[in-house]
Amino acid sequence: FDLLTSQRDATFVVVTPAIEKGDFASRRILDVKIASTSRAEQQRMRRRSNALGLLNQHILEQSQHVVEMLNGEPSHPKHVSTTPQRLAEPVVGEQLLELHAIDHVLSSRPLQLEAQGYVEIGVRWRDGFIFAKFSSSLVDDDGNILDLDAKGTVAPVDEGGELEATRVFFGRTAKQLSVEIFERWNDCPITSVVYAAYLGRELQKAELALRNGTSYLQD
Repeated sequence: FDLLTSQRDATFVVVTPAIEKGDFASRRILDVKIASTSRAEQQRMRRRSNALGLLNQHILEQSQHVVEMLNGEPSHPKHVSTTPQRLAEPVVGEQLLELHAIDHVLSSRPLQLEAQGYVEIGVRWRDGFIFAKFSSSLVDDDGNILDLDAKGTVAPVDEGGELEATRVFFGRTAKQLSVEIFERWNDCPITSVVYAAYLGRELQKAELALRNGTSYLQD
């Protein structure tokens, strides 16, 4: 379900029967049906009901708008507004300059790199997505980055050497890419919390640049 809904920017309408919700009345009907079937069929029906119940709960958690029909009348147990509520005036002027100054100072600090590689983030405005390229690498005693995929190939960072990407991810939002990298990539080599937090910030910047059609420069 998550893989299907994360592939494109669209509205999905899911219709499910109430029996998989696990409410008392439906369970009672299910128990009556089970009592009149064989033992193997009973186990199959209970497994199906439990599986669909878990799926329904997951869909309910991920949905923004839920309509439940009770005796032919619609009710709305859940509705999440997609329009942000403004709680204060936007930050402008000197306050905005102060925020930029804070980030500028922090950007000059040494960053703890990931031991097994690095990620290049970019935006393709014409195609409408952002990308993240992970390149496997190893830093030697002289500070050179060695390409792990090529035998003996040395690409020093200070000379603009570029490593061949080991894995490339594409997405339309920062959340989509972070899920692909950190949750669905089974062999993800990124173990540094500091570097993971850095990637999260950069992915948010890239998404904002994509939305606004503005330039993006990875920090």
